[in-house]
Amino acid sequence: MEKAPNKRSDINTTLSTALLESYRRVLYQIKDFYDSVNMKELDIDMQLKVQKAILEGGDRLGKNIESLDKLEDKVKREEKESIHRKGSSETSLMEE
Repeated sequence: MEKAPNKRSDINTTLSTALLESYRRVLYQIKDFYDSVNMKELDIDMQLKVQKAILEGGDRLGKNIESLDKLEDKVKREEKESIHRKGSSETSLMEE
């Protein structure tokens, strides 16, 4: 089985960091969608359907925000570990 090519140009970007960037982008798109809903333009039946969908979506978004927080914490830990590893690495003769 052939591996899919990695579309990331920055080889130092971890998968967690890339996922965090994508996750944030999608959540902002959802926010933009909610901001674009104009209830005044809809008839009463559609208003009720949209309100119900928004409320149900809000419950799911809360869970997504919690997942985002966990992912952000993971990325921060990875960054700290990376800095710690770089700081504690020995200097080679070529670097001196």
